[in-house]
Amino acid sequence: MAVTVTINHSDWDYNVVKAQYKARGTITFDTVYVANGEPVDFTSASIMTGDGGAFTTVHECIVTNNSVLAANAGLMCTYDNTNKKFFLFESGADGAALDEIGADDVSSVVVAFQVTGV
Repeated sequence: MAVTVTINHSDWDYNVVKAQYKARGTITFDTVYVANGEPVDFTSASIMTGDGGAFTTVHECIVTNNSVLAANAGLMCTYDNTNKKFFLFESGADGAALDEIGADDVSSVVVAFQVTGV
């Protein structure tokens, strides 16, 4: 895995009304970005250890901020729930469309997320 997932276990929450769990954390990218996204499966017990354990179904994963560090400037991050991958894109500041970044060094890129599911 080319990312490190950190779950904030003090922020793990269960919504009784919606009957779903919510977890927050950060993704730290490691060295060179992998084309076609970095795989992160929140149903994997090795990622979601402690508290409620792994999700059986992920309803959504929201990237809650795209600028945790100044090094993130110019990058946008999104999570593809179907393929279970995080993607990094250029911000399009140069007037071009949002393109997935190439094999850039992203070792200092950290983004926060919130994932919900059961």
